Amino acid sequence: MKVKYLWCSLQLALAILLLIFISGCATTFEPKPFDGTRFLTHAVTKTDGDSTVTVDVLTPDESIEVFGADLTGKGIQPVWIEIENSGLYPYWFVPHRLDPEYYPAMEIANIIHGSASGNAKKKIYDHFYDIRMTRYIPPGETRRGFVFTKFEQGLKHLAIKIIGKDSVKQFYFALEIPGPEMDFQTVDFDYLFENQVILDLDLPGLRRELEKLPCCTTDAKGMSFGDPLNLVIVGDRMLVMSELLSCGWNLTETIRAGSVYKMILSSVFGKRYLTAPVSPLYFQSRQQDFAMQKTRSDINRRNHLRLWLSPLTVEGRPVWIGQISRDIGIKFTTKSPYLVTHEISPNVDEARHYIIEELIASHSVEMVGYVRGLEPASHRAPRQNLTGDDYFTDGLRAVIFLQDRYIPFNEITWLEWENPENW
Repeated sequence: MKVKYLWCSLQLALAILLLIFISGCATTFEPKPFDGTRFLTHAVTKTDGDSTVTVDVLTPDESIEVFGADLTGKGIQPVWIEIENSGLYPYWFVPHRLDPEYYPAMEIANIIHGSASGNAKKKIYDHFYDIRMTRYIPPGETRRGFVFTKFEQGLKHLAIKIIGKDSVKQFYFALEIPGPEMDFQTVDFDYLFENQVILDLDLPGLRRELEKLPCCTTDAKGMSFGDPLNLVIVGDRMLVMSELLSCGWNLTETIRAGSVYKMILSSVFGKRYLTAPVSPLYFQSRQQDFAMQKTRSDINRRNHLRLWLSPLTVEGRPVWIGQISRDIGIKFTTKSPYLVTHEISPNVDEARHYIIEELIASHSVEMVGYVRGLEPASHRAPRQNLTGDDYFTDGLRAVIFLQDRYIPFNEITWLEWENPENW
């Protein structure tokens, strides 16, 4: 009887606590009209013909104040958007271009206030319905609201795409986000080639210069070869980052004690670390200007690339020299100064093909070509990188030209340079 009495008392206590919790959740949400003049302190505006777009990103503290919940802790970042259509025809806003994994407003309402019920729940859902950014922008009108994107640190690149009757427009923005230092933030791009001549080339000239480049990355002393330089991207930095971010890639943090420790823990416990640091490799005595990565379910497996700004341009457009490979695990090694590094997949050409296909799918690729980069190495006689990983390659480096406009597949130019026979 005593055990039964204790069990009934425990059930009653749990029921009371549950009622208190539900009651508290149902009454704590007090929506207020969004005050743009108070929160939109970093807004940026761009105009293209009859369309004007303004964007801003709320800080974690602002999100708590506006939505009554810690969205950052849930990996969610609210982006405020205003689109003014002064033309004669409607436009359609495409949130998928901003973030393929965006959260609809009603899902956010459920995530942060899903325990509410009755009138309280209706009040919450009505509020989030009203503050969402709509897709349809009528002629002569302005629409504004929130799109809820995945949380990013360091720099938020926003690609706002609108489709009209006879045109497709894309607006690119870059907004600084407080948080851990990212590797690109340590580079002063304006002064990299302050005392060096910049070569502006035509296409034949670009091909010649790219084939003169070293085969591979090196160590800090330039004495030993690392992973092959198998990627070239033509486009300004904001465009390159925006396109990769919109395809689900992430920026990388600088290497420091905290980030290395977090990377080790993530590997041991099989967790994702979206902005994990990438070890330095060198080109022309300079470590990568920035790296980006696309992680699978855990940190051990990811695509990652390194890019260096070169002293070359094509009709004024910057040329980036790069290296891309796929990580398949983490290993401890004395060949790395940090005693830990990723192991790469031996087929480095597969990662090169992947980035081409992904960028083509984003409709931002104008031209694609291949140039000779190094002597081929077969899977039966592979080379090794600086940490002893085997790799094989056909010896080509991909050259991808990006544009900040919508490019259909049938309008892509395939340069008749080299041909990857084993694609």
